[in-house]
Amino acid sequence: MTEKKQFNPLVLIIWGLWMLWGFGLSTVWTRLKIDVDGVITASEDSPSKGAPRYATKYTLKGPSGEQTVIAGPTDGSLERSMPVGTRIRKQKWQLDYERDGQRIKFPVLFYDLVLGVAIGVIVWGVMIWRKQRSSAGAIS
Repeated sequence: MTEKKQFNPLVLIIWGLWMLWGFGLSTVWTRLKIDVDGVITASEDSPSKGAPRYATKYTLKGPSGEQTVIAGPTDGSLERSMPVGTRIRKQKWQLDYERDGQRIKFPVLFYDLVLGVAIGVIVWGVMIWRKQRSSAGAIS
């Protein structure tokens, strides 16, 4: 008699944790921690504007002095390639920021959806794992 191979729920759990890390910790958490207030006095793109996944290093002058900020290619950072003279205000623990008085919104709905799916996948994996464990215990 051939034994039916069971699905490994660890795959779902690891996939869900990867999504939580990639979209939650690596993106949302990084964006929440940004705290800048000032006018861009210098801007440098590296390796160059338009290159795949380039970053921009900003120097800002604000009420608390000079500040350096790196803007990368993800939603976890500010916009790249903003010109010198742009006024930026981003408060810590907020996702949106102001650019020259205009509010730049964070795509909250998308991230809510993705993080909800990630949590659902983890819960689904744990439920399958528990069911397989209880079935294995009943057979013994």
